[in-house]
Amino acid sequence: MKHRVKRNTEKFADLNKALVGARIPMTLQRFLALAFKISAVSGIIGVIFGLYLFTFVIPFEYFKHYLIQFIPEYIMGNYNILSLCYTVLCSLLLGLLLFKLAHRIVMLYPFFVSARSRHEIELYLPHAVNMMFGMATGGVRIYDIIKCIAESKVMCGELSREFKVAVDLIENFKHDLFEALKFVRDTTPSEKLAAFLDDLIFVLSGGGKLTEFLKGKSEELLEEQEVSFDSYIDFLGIMAEVYLAVFVLLPLFLLIVLVVMQLIGENIINLYRIAMAVVLPLATVSFIYLIRSSLPVPKVRVEEILEEREIPMIRVKSGRAGSFRINNFRRILKKILKILVYPFKERTIYTLKLRYLAFHLALIGISAFAVSSRFLDVEKSTVLAVSAVVIPLIILVELRTRTIRKIEERVPDIFRELSVLNEAGLNILEALKVLSTSEMGIISKEISVIRRRIEWGATVHKAFNVFGSRVKSDVIMKVIPIVSKALEVSPSFKDAFITVAKYADAEVRFAKKVRNYMFTYIIITYMSIFIFLFVVYVIITSFLSAFSVNVTVSAISFVLNVGRIKEVFFQISILVGLLSGIIAGVIGEGKIESGLKHSYVFLMATYIVFRILLR
Repeated sequence: MKHRVKRNTEKFADLNKALVGARIPMTLQRFLALAFKISAVSGIIGVIFGLYLFTFVIPFEYFKHYLIQFIPEYIMGNYNILSLCYTVLCSLLLGLLLFKLAHRIVMLYPFFVSARSRHEIELYLPHAVNMMFGMATGGVRIYDIIKCIAESKVMCGELSREFKVAVDLIENFKHDLFEALKFVRDTTPSEKLAAFLDDLIFVLSGGGKLTEFLKGKSEELLEEQEVSFDSYIDFLGIMAEVYLAVFVLLPLFLLIVLVVMQLIGENIINLYRIAMAVVLPLATVSFIYLIRSSLPVPKVRVEEILEEREIPMIRVKSGRAGSFRINNFRRILKKILKILVYPFKERTIYTLKLRYLAFHLALIGISAFAVSSRFLDVEKSTVLAVSAVVIPLIILVELRTRTIRKIEERVPDIFRELSVLNEAGLNILEALKVLSTSEMGIISKEISVIRRRIEWGATVHKAFNVFGSRVKSDVIMKVIPIVSKALEVSPSFKDAFITVAKYADAEVRFAKKVRNYMFTYIIITYMSIFIFLFVVYVIITSFLSAFSVNVTVSAISFVLNVGRIKEVFFQISILVGLLSGIIAGVIGEGKIESGLKHSYVFLMATYIVFRILLR
């Protein structure tokens, strides 16, 4: 394999570049050897499977009846030899096909990983540059800045791995900073990162001001991000139109066509129902993944920081010094009591955790079903119980989303005010005291909490992280590392906070623009669902009712099962309404739970049409 690579250096140049760019810890020769082994195993499995397939499932006997018409004597005289040759050749061809397919997939894997890394690196680059600028304004050395980014996997995603390569080269292989940065620049799959590192090397080697460079680069990347925001909104519009046309209107139109085909004797409605039950959920999941993966804003995993750690109940054993036993019963009892009183202890809607509320919502649903089942049938009792669970859940989700949105809208103003107060000579604690006395809506309470924590001895980093874990906002969690680093290294944080305000303001405006622009498509989805339900009502009441008895058309007598067709209409409408609501939530607000209200409206409208108006 080594000699093969040397003889075909140019042939494997792109593969070697992709392998290095994907940061796969493997040499080119070793990767090629692994690809051949995987392909060989796949080929052997294909041959073994082919022997079984072409011996028992698709034997030569199937083709004997066709071939015997042309060469009967030759077939009958050499049947065993021909059957053996057929089995062996077809098995070898299947093995060769799987060998080639596996080899192609393995060889494309580094390119796929490299492309995915490039997208994530360019997504997190503006956020990382903001973090670097916040640390640089406080006087942090460039190596410490790079090391901090390398360790911030949660905040910088795939970009942190690129910086970690530079840190490893410096610490483990004793390269200097410029050599390490040049290596990352030459091997990274992202052209934007390569250009940034090239400019950074030039500034550092030329003795330029790092803070001025990072400040300009941050503003430049924010402008590029604004352009990507507009492109993403156009992309969302296209996706909404495609989903509406292909996966909402087309299935419903085909259902009407199939009903007409049922009149002429075609019985494919059941097959259509099964196909829709498989295709629509898969299409919806694919659309959600595509929309989320194309989002030009980096996602941050919110790290929950517990305000207090639970102390287990411990009982010391008498007679044995230093011995103790954890009281598991009392610990479990304490957890149960905590869940029972949880909704009554939380005083803010945005700190409520839905997983803790699941017990209370389920209790409401069970109670509603038990009471209503005495007066109503099972189907109506189920609908009432589901409504009793879903309606409070929708209210909680909407109230929490709106509250967090109001807090996010005030974040840029808060950091602008803090930067002005710092410019006036106040440190962070004094600035928070002044800010907590001003009227800034619901976030004023959180500012007071941050101030009190710092006064009680908590670090600034801990106080701001608790604030982020309470609110659970992506915008806040993205700016907290910049804030923490700026406050750790220097009492002057004016420039860093101004950058934080600009960054937060850009994301808040982007989210607002998406909601305003996509509201039109949500209205169109509502109109499409309601128009379809109206058309279904007209077809069933005016058209299909004429065929509910024995009818003779052109000497052909048939009876149309209107009840079965109506049930298929009902099931497909339920499925389309549920999935369309979820997509409406993802497109409009970027969250699956935001589509719960749309799905509930579509489902209830469908139930009313089919179970009340079409009884």
